Amino acid sequence: MIIKNCNCYNTVKAKFEKSDLQINNGKIIKKDKDIISKDSEEEIFDLEGKYIYPGFIDSHVHLIGTGQKLNYPSIDLVKTIDELKEIIDSIDEPIIMLRGWNEENTSFFPHRSILDECSNKKSILLIRNCGHIATVNSYLIEMFDIKSFGNSKEYDLENGIIKGKTLDELKKRIKIDKTTLKTNFKVGAEEFLKYGVTSVHSDDWYSTDLDVLMEVLNENKLIKVYEKVYTENLDALQLLINTKRNLFTIEKEFLNIKAIKIYLDGSLGSRTAYIKKPYADDRSTKGNIYFNEEELSNIIRTAEENGIQVMAHIIGDYALEIALKAFEKNMISNNPLRHRIIHLQVASKEQLKRIKKLNLYVSVQPIFYKSDYDMAIKRLGIKRFANIGYKFSELLELGINFSLSTDSPIESLNPFLNIKAAEKFMPRKEAFYRYTVSGAFSSFQENKVGSLEVGKYADAYVLPIDIFKVNENELNNILPEKVLFNGKWL
Repeated sequence: MIIKNCNCYNTVKAKFEKSDLQINNGKIIKKDKDIISKDSEEEIFDLEGKYIYPGFIDSHVHLIGTGQKLNYPSIDLVKTIDELKEIIDSIDEPIIMLRGWNEENTSFFPHRSILDECSNKKSILLIRNCGHIATVNSYLIEMFDIKSFGNSKEYDLENGIIKGKTLDELKKRIKIDKTTLKTNFKVGAEEFLKYGVTSVHSDDWYSTDLDVLMEVLNENKLIKVYEKVYTENLDALQLLINTKRNLFTIEKEFLNIKAIKIYLDGSLGSRTAYIKKPYADDRSTKGNIYFNEEELSNIIRTAEENGIQVMAHIIGDYALEIALKAFEKNMISNNPLRHRIIHLQVASKEQLKRIKKLNLYVSVQPIFYKSDYDMAIKRLGIKRFANIGYKFSELLELGINFSLSTDSPIESLNPFLNIKAAEKFMPRKEAFYRYTVSGAFSSFQENKVGSLEVGKYADAYVLPIDIFKVNENELNNILPEKVLFNGKWL
């Protein structure tokens, strides 16, 4: 196929180039002006001067979780108990698992007694939008006998509150079958593609067996996935290495696996992010930490010995301090495995300089700043928020390698909304670069995706406008006219 009369965006030069694109077997084989086909049957597509951009790379999402959320009624905007009850009544399933509530936006906290009013014949699990705290009803507590596996510091069964590792274990026990996983995967992939997101770095090993998840991932031809394998501890990592020896060497057209995902702490919203000083609105806690320095050091050392990339969920500055010490002691110089910190919402200037020195990669979510703003000030206090909260502009100033992401389904997967949010911290063209080229590099895909160059996959989307010239409010309504994936129009 030849795509003619393109205004083709060059992400490296940060400018548009008038050219044609010739595509074969899913890749760009020629980029030049006035390409003439030698094959009379070759498809010709005329863009008539419209703008074509490389597909976005969202560097941290939960693809299957996104599809799962889209497959059920949304509770994001629920304001009253009656609205919640109506949604739960509409779902005819024995176990109802919904995600998206936020006590900052509702007139109530959905604790146990409220969920019992909604149903005493169905198990109900409502996960806060941050994903690190949930509420359950009495029926679920009895069905899964939460006391038998939960950490008493991570639940308050009187109010039906569960968080941290206890919540993770509960989700593992609510098994999702392969058919449902495939459906959720497909729905999630199609929603990303609709917005021009053609590659995702995803974290999906929840509520299913790894073998079942791998079947779904291996059958995928819908979207390019760089999968991060959730790893609970050192024993789990060693078990994967010993029993799934080839897992971290998968390098296919639609699936690449080279990384593990670990959680050092939780979230600010649930007060489980691990911070150095107590929470401003709850002086009794500094949050949760899931690895001490020695435990994390053992994981990093084992990953280094086996050529595995470590991606660490870190939100609080205390969790970050533990991670930096562990990386400083155990990581090979200059970070050839491109180990990555995900989130980095609370960090001092001194800590950021150490990230730069270690050459650690970072995946941030600018869209969090807007949605978290009021809550984060309550949790941290105004002074701490101003000094060490959401310092994404300093990543650019210090020359730290970072990419952009949404953490969907926690936030909207719409990349244009995320770019709008990013403009508080960086120019729009810089945000675009971090959403494409940087995402590719952080996943060892720099020779495959991230820009429209000869030899790379033809993943792109078309707009009638130059997105670098529209005002920020116009970004709210942008939707690609066409999406090109693996050289084919969707």
